[in-house]
Amino acid sequence: MSPFPPVQKNFSKKTPVCAQKF
Repeated sequence: MSPFPPVQKNFSKKTPVCAQKF
């Protein structure tokens, strides 16, 4: 989440599971 703050938002919409892992 720290290394991908902007991507986390986009990922959470596309892949909530991936965002949780990060």
